[in-house]
Amino acid sequence: MLDYIGLNEIEIDDSPGRSMAPLLKGDPLVGNFDAVFYEQEELRAVRTQRYSFFKYFAGSEHYQFDDGLYDLASDPGEDHNLATDPAYADVIAELSTRIDTFFAKYANPKYDLWNGGTAIAYYYPPVQGAVWQNAYGTDWKPEFPK
Repeated sequence: MLDYIGLNEIEIDDSPGRSMAPLLKGDPLVGNFDAVFYEQEELRAVRTQRYSFFKYFAGSEHYQFDDGLYDLASDPGEDHNLATDPAYADVIAELSTRIDTFFAKYANPKYDLWNGGTAIAYYYPPVQGAVWQNAYGTDWKPEFPK
């Protein structure tokens, strides 16, 4: 967005972000855009040209969901979860490693919930609080910076 509005000289240290301004202006993207990574508290995911894979935090017994793998070539609506299909074990291993590698490099340790960090985003105490306190102990508390 910074590039799109003309503030492209601003650098954000250690950011994996790339400008989408050309795409928003109707031009092709330049460079390597082979994957998009994202997270929301207990979920981390990667989307490639072929697959959408997401995995849930496994360190809490309070809030468990199944991981998801979708083959976007044959299932663009992501209706059929392939995560338990043994034929896709190698794909899951590769994409899981990509997620772990990406967040190990770019997550701020202070706010890395998956490794004991504190929450700074939207936080719903009855659910997320129980997840993280179950994983890290009752002393774990979210941070609400001003």
